[in-house]
Amino acid sequence: MQNKDGDLFSEDLFEEKPEGEKGSIQNQELLETEDQAIGQSQENLEEAEKGVAPETMVEESAEAEAGEAPISLAERPVQSGDDGERLTLAHFASHAYLEYAMSVVKGRALPDVGDGQKPVQRRILYAMHEMGLARPEAKTVKSARVVGDVLGKFHPHGDTAAYDAMVRMSQDWKNRETLIEMHGNNGSMDGDPAAAMRYTEARLSEIAGYMLQDIDKNTVPWAWNFDDTEKEPTVLPAAFPNLLVNGATGISAGY
Repeated sequence: MQNKDGDLFSEDLFEEKPEGEKGSIQNQELLETEDQAIGQSQENLEEAEKGVAPETMVEESAEAEAGEAPISLAERPVQSGDDGERLTLAHFASHAYLEYAMSVVKGRALPDVGDGQKPVQRRILYAMHEMGLARPEAKTVKSARVVGDVLGKFHPHGDTAAYDAMVRMSQDWKNRETLIEMHGNNGSMDGDPAAAMRYTEARLSEIAGYMLQDIDKNTVPWAWNFDDTEKEPTVLPAAFPNLLVNGATGISAGY
């Protein structure tokens, strides 16, 4: 048949269909929709069992067309900020905190077996050595000056942390051999805090000189500091086993 504009159309569109037939057609359409949903769910389940997230299927097909082997999300290395939008919050937070904890343990809390020093302690000793405070005839200088050199050149963290580490290395009730000689109130066995850094003075002890002996003779590896303007030793020469003599203690990020 033709309408007034001359378009062809089927007469079946205008045929009145029985109620039963209409219901069967609607039921058939519903069944087809359910079958499609079940099929899609099964495909997603199969992909999940293989370790592939459904949203990565499009990317994998593109990788396959480009001649590259598809890599599932479960097999990809998880790094902070990498594919974060495709990960659950718990999964991403777990990996992000692990990276942070490892950084803290390795970069702040764990002493090196070579010299028994944590990074902040090593930087304090090296900064004082560069200031000429390792010489026997050296006079003590204000602790604030030492802390300023340490923070400005090697340790971009809080001044309290650097000063506390410096004070601890001067306390003979916590160390068998103190590495720093401090003039002024450096605390007490009862837990009293040390005087402020603007009041105390310090220099390296005699045995600390053995920690830095021959450091200028290419005896240890070096690395650039945080702004690539100075080089610092990654470990001190340590002519005596400081880790066994003085030990180490501290707190870190657990995981």
